[in-house]
Amino acid sequence: MSSSDTTEPRQTPAEIQAEIDREQRQFAETLDALEEAARPGNIARRQIGKAKERGARLVDEARALVL
Repeated sequence: MSSSDTTEPRQTPAEIQAEIDREQRQFAETLDALEEAARPGNIARRQIGKAKERGARLVDEARALVL
């Protein structure tokens, strides 16, 4: 049994380049998504939405106590 029987098959330069290209595209997409999420306006909108949801829950709970 030769040492090549226990190792993974080697990739061609074209396969390696294709993998690098895929990883770079995925990395760029992730960075774009992070950039979008980190925009101050988007952060503010998310926080306002959360505050509205909490406020609505509190109002519902208060109404339930009163009725």
